Amino acid sequence: MVLTADGHVGDAAPICQSCLFEVDGQKVDVPMEELSPGPAPRRKALKKNKQISVAQERDIQEEFGARMQPGSGNQPGKKGDNRRKGSLRIEGKVTRANSFRLELEVLEKIAGEATFGEMPVLVIDFVQPGTSKLRDRFTVINAEDFKSLNQLREEHASSKHRRPERST
Repeated sequence: MVLTADGHVGDAAPICQSCLFEVDGQKVDVPMEELSPGPAPRRKALKKNKQISVAQERDIQEEFGARMQPGSGNQPGKKGDNRRKGSLRIEGKVTRANSFRLELEVLEKIAGEATFGEMPVLVIDFVQPGTSKLRDRFTVINAEDFKSLNQLREEHASSKHRRPERST
């Protein structure tokens, strides 16, 4: 049984309601395991993760010519981590692991936040555990967007190799 008293939480053996109160209802002794002293143990790790995420957003801003969204996209009308208005809506993720679990829900979220004409992009950074040094960065885009980009690239490449027609 979990017992909460004066803002403290601890485990206690199961107690029935009739055993909980003395006859006069004045005093109850409940044996509890001792609480861990100090702040939550992951507080420092959470702060470091936030610093890494903010650094990633700044990096994306410079690399993609995008603007950082206020509050990392937690405000109405300002979704996504970064945005290049009318062009890109970017969500960033960071992992220290050698793998990243990509879920459709994450992709649908950023796609739903993109306005008409904006390409939703997911940027995944793989960082070195301990140093947080960037090991590699990948971007995930929709297949239709990739086809459009590839077609534009091919058109641009072929136009460079065309000889201008001579007028006679």
